[in-house]
Amino acid sequence: MKTKMIHEKNNPVLKRKEIKVEIAHEKGGTPDRIAIKDFLASQLKEKPENLFIIKVEGKTGSDSSICQAEIYESKELAGEILPEY
Repeated sequence: MKTKMIHEKNNPVLKRKEIKVEIAHEKGGTPDRIAIKDFLASQLKEKPENLFIIKVEGKTGSDSSICQAEIYESKELAGEILPEY
């Protein structure tokens, strides 16, 4: 997988970083959220437990997907803000 940063925004009110990334996955279909989460955490040098994948959007026949993610300062803070699912 390869990544290309599309948008990055710091949100000091909610103490998080909001990112939008294009992920190229040339060998196979769209990767699952866990694989994307682990890959982004290693690329961004963040803790995987503080990174949350909000949305993954792929186009039919394309070898890339757009991913929205949020990186919180702590797991506890994310638990207060994000809904349980």
